[in-house]
Amino acid sequence: MSARDDRLRQTFDALAAIGTRLALSVRDDANWFPVTSEGAASNEPDMMKAIDAFLQRFTQARDHVLRKLFPRLQAAISGDDELLPVRELFENLHRAGVIETVSEWRELLEVRNRLTHEYAMDAIERAATLNDAWSRAPALLTQIERARLYAEHHKLIEGFGR
Repeated sequence: MSARDDRLRQTFDALAAIGTRLALSVRDDANWFPVTSEGAASNEPDMMKAIDAFLQRFTQARDHVLRKLFPRLQAAISGDDELLPVRELFENLHRAGVIETVSEWRELLEVRNRLTHEYAMDAIERAATLNDAWSRAPALLTQIERARLYAEHHKLIEGFGR
């Protein structure tokens, strides 16, 4: 197994754990979503914990996909470890069939960027941004699975237990 293959395998292993935690948030904290503007401004401890956990898990999953998985998968597909600009990376992965639409990933980047500054938002904007992220979490989990299936199908990694 090459170093490139090994890094891709490690990335999928890490994403399995990250995805499991995000799926737990989606499953167990659905009662807190959609967030209202009052909820976004709330100091209710259980709600704050649920939102904070979701934000951490969503951000970690999105960042790991974008910064680790996509570049490593692109390297495995192309045989070239050159880091590409994000737009070109999305376009290449779309052409390969790894991602469904480039626009969805551009939008996801925008959601993540807004979430980075969520502390500075008013309650209405914070609620809208949280709900946008919440609505995209299942698609993020689906993307991880889609990428794994692609890698297995194209023999970039061997199948492993889920």
